[in-house]
Amino acid sequence: MPLFGPPNVEKLKAKRNIKGLIKALPYEKDSRVPQDAAEALGEIGDPRAVEPLLAALRDAARRVSFGLFSEAEGMLSTTTKALGRMGAPAVEPLIAALEDEEQRVHSAAVEA
Repeated sequence: MPLFGPPNVEKLKAKRNIKGLIKALPYEKDSRVPQDAAEALGEIGDPRAVEPLLAALRDAARRVSFGLFSEAEGMLSTTTKALGRMGAPAVEPLIAALEDEEQRVHSAAVEA
């Protein structure tokens, strides 16, 4: 029996624990955890989450491109929406993401 389970995103969100939610973004054992964390970060809107969300978006885009796992599509969509909700703090990083060589990153930046 494991001592630690998946991050409890609802508790992290309720406490507005940005660092904890950011740490949950790369969680791989349950695909809902990173998606829920990205969604929570978008709702909270803390500027510290912009770069980690962009990193998660890039990772998901590359996974989709390489066909590594189907959950990547959901994460790509969730991070795109979260970045769109971030508002002004995400504008400059999203503009920079337009130059990304990965077409899905570029498209997500436009959508966000």
